Amino acid sequence: MKLYFRIPASLKREVNKEITLSKRISAKEWELAWKHLERAHVLGQSSPYQHSRVHWRMLIFAFRIKNGREIIGQFPRLFVGGIKSFVGKIPVGNTGGANVHPLQSMEIPEDLKMILKKHIWEMIHLQRFKTICKLNLISFPLHSINIEPSNDSISNTMI
Repeated sequence: MKLYFRIPASLKREVNKEITLSKRISAKEWELAWKHLERAHVLGQSSPYQHSRVHWRMLIFAFRIKNGREIIGQFPRLFVGGIKSFVGKIPVGNTGGANVHPLQSMEIPEDLKMILKKHIWEMIHLQRFKTICKLNLISFPLHSINIEPSNDSISNTMI
């Protein structure tokens, strides 16, 4: 069994950016702040640390806005989410809130797909083949992909 520990540093910066944006938004705009946490969840869920970190931030946020359902929903996600990431069994695209079943895969927004595609080579280097294929960033067989390292592009009709 392959175990997963980290995500590319550049992708971690994207997760950090979304978390920071969620903190900077005023209490009156809690829906926008929550949206940034959901985006951070989608970007960071393949890393046990980042996945748990986002659920921790979601739990803190739920206490801040006094949302009982979200507080209760974040506890199991906080404890199980990192483990699922560690063994590579994540529901791709899941936004992490209590309004979504924890095992439900969801469509990834196009702008987040583009962010993930930018980091594909680092993810391949970290041997994240399963995650990459689940995200529909590339499709197997890998030998059918024409890699052009000079500009980090992939040429394949399956993308």
